[in-house]
Amino acid sequence: MKRVFLIAAAVVALAACSKNEVLPSSSINNEISFNVAPRTKAAPEAFDTHNVFASWAYYLPKGSTWDARATGVTPQEYIVKRTISYQTDGTWKETGKTYYWPKDGGSLTFFAYSLNKGNLDLASGSGFGCAHDSGINGDIDLAANKNTDFMVAEIAKDKTANESLNSINGVPTLFKHKLSKVACTVRTDKDYQNETFELKTIEFLNVSHYGSYGQLPTEKITPSGTKDQVYTSATQKITTTLTPVTTEDVVIYIPQTFADETAKIKVTYTITTTVEGSTTPVVQTVEREYPIKNQFDEWAMGKRYIFNLTFSLDEITWAPAVEPWEDVTSGTTVDVK
Repeated sequence: MKRVFLIAAAVVALAACSKNEVLPSSSINNEISFNVAPRTKAAPEAFDTHNVFASWAYYLPKGSTWDARATGVTPQEYIVKRTISYQTDGTWKETGKTYYWPKDGGSLTFFAYSLNKGNLDLASGSGFGCAHDSGINGDIDLAANKNTDFMVAEIAKDKTANESLNSINGVPTLFKHKLSKVACTVRTDKDYQNETFELKTIEFLNVSHYGSYGQLPTEKITPSGTKDQVYTSATQKITTTLTPVTTEDVVIYIPQTFADETAKIKVTYTITTTVEGSTTPVVQTVEREYPIKNQFDEWAMGKRYIFNLTFSLDEITWAPAVEPWEDVTSGTTVDVK
């Protein structure tokens, strides 16, 4: 399931304007700040005010566009990896710093990424930057950065002033998830009279935990480094009701393809059988492994994959039959007189 976040870079204290209207230039300096968009159909999730994101902007002179700039025209850095956060006055900007729109007819093209949390901290071996020819780029190790929700904004090209989009003044910054998410549900196929089921663990075996991301020229993420990862390790009773796994350990994974049966989902559970006439139940621990490719050919960027797990038993039945009598003789004749 793809979720998006919409953020806007807005001018302070500007009058409302119609959809897609570019605000006219004036003799004052127009400040670039960032405002979180309200919830709309285009942006079903609001960007949390406790989050931060990193922003870049590149300048092109008047007459140049990002996609059709002349040979030899190199975009110049204008804003370089500044951390944007929510301010007490309700705006989003770098604390203690102000940026302004160019006034010579030049344009700005914006890039941004977020980790969907209150900082941009990553463990050693992971990190992201930006360049005009590769966009947002870098590496992330999810074994060292568990459940980090790496998001990248769509490129906001050739902006010269704040715009009004969905009643928001500013530069639209549409964040999209760039990793994959996994969820599991559990149930039994019927109500068993003397047996109870409990989930113990779900693991994903031999899945990639390291990814190299590049936004340009063609967006992609290259997976590497396989590792067993625990999706859940909490005991949960399994009933006939389809129920999401309630305690999850690792839910975010590197996008990757499953060309063979090496990567697997491993499920460990117990079956407790109440024995009539006995005070000691029989407890079985069962482990099952299944290739992920039997369910999904890939985990793609920005999508959530749901494994619906159904648990069942093979019923014991009887096949009664009677062996025919086998005649046995002594081999001698008994004379009865």
